[in-house]
Amino acid sequence: MPLLVHLADANDAARILRGGIKIGKGSPGVYFMPLTPDFYASHQWLRELRRGGARSFVGIQFRLPDDEEVWFGKYGTRHCKGALGAAIGEFMQLGDKLGYEFLIERRIEPGEIRKVVALPQVVGWRYSPDSHQRETLCACPMCISRGEIRSRIKRDRLEPPVPAPRYAELLDRLRAGETESVAGELLALIGSRPQRHDPRVLQFLLDQNNRNLALGLALALPAFRHPNTFGMLAGLCTHPDPAIREYSAEGLLEVDEAKGLTFLQALPPDAVITQVLKGHKD
Repeated sequence: MPLLVHLADANDAARILRGGIKIGKGSPGVYFMPLTPDFYASHQWLRELRRGGARSFVGIQFRLPDDEEVWFGKYGTRHCKGALGAAIGEFMQLGDKLGYEFLIERRIEPGEIRKVVALPQVVGWRYSPDSHQRETLCACPMCISRGEIRSRIKRDRLEPPVPAPRYAELLDRLRAGETESVAGELLALIGSRPQRHDPRVLQFLLDQNNRNLALGLALALPAFRHPNTFGMLAGLCTHPDPAIREYSAEGLLEVDEAKGLTFLQALPPDAVITQVLKGHKD
């Protein structure tokens, strides 16, 4: 009678010893592998099973008669049915044993179980037996899934991150007179990370009386951690364009909530500012 192993959550070990290995919900039977001198091949499914959420697996060792009918084959392919002894003999002759599995369509009784064995939790493959051999073609979520080990390193290797331009470089490009659309992109980059510079150096954008540049500046200003930020946003809160007034008012509350509320409440009646204050209160 060959010795076999079923991998199970360590938390279920005591229950299995008492009641046997039951067929899981939605499963066609009990999966197992023969215990062979090739420890890796016999326990190859451990790391893949751990992806299901269990922190630690153990090996439930049991014996079955040689003539017990089982299903066997490589996962994802059509399996064969035959006597356990013959199936193990075929398995031992394989050059590539990875991805192979055995299945019996009945529970394993407590009397058939021999012992529970602690196992190293790093044995086996994940995702697929040849996942470490396949060449990753791109950094999309299909090739490199979220949460995958070393996923960021793999993505950066395939698509090296482009360093963000320095503030001085962005400012020089704005001063050089970029097109309106490019200037908007530059302001978005400036506003995408905290800035410690004096925002008054961007006053020249307002002097151009360009609505889109003023709007881009209103969106970028809250990123500046400087005493003069509040004053520039406060000035934009009286701009003729309602969208600029709205974003500037929201920026004031982001920069200094208490001071911003006092300032906005003191402004002449304005439907846009009133709506910002109402939304902030809600």
